[in-house]
Amino acid sequence: MQTLPVLKANAKRKRNMPRIILLCVVLVLCISALDPRLTVTKYVLQSEKLQGPVRLALIADLHSCYYGKDAKNLIRAIDAQEPDILLYAGDIFDDVLPNE
Repeated sequence: MQTLPVLKANAKRKRNMPRIILLCVVLVLCISALDPRLTVTKYVLQSEKLQGPVRLALIADLHSCYYGKDAKNLIRAIDAQEPDILLYAGDIFDDVLPNE
């Protein structure tokens, strides 16, 4: 038979479990949202309105991440896709000014 302090500890753990789970979910979401790695995602869309293939590159949400000296890794990744049109969207800014 369990004693009263053990029962109280078990009840407290059960009450705290949703908070712990929520904290873990928030941490995973924050870590994945702040992931600075460069990713390339490819989509193939078809339209009768186009007379031939068109390759678009959409650059979005760079968030001042480091992509090599003079962003060479970013430029190489874009060049490797051989886009016809380059589109910019989202947050593209630097935290440091050139004269700092």
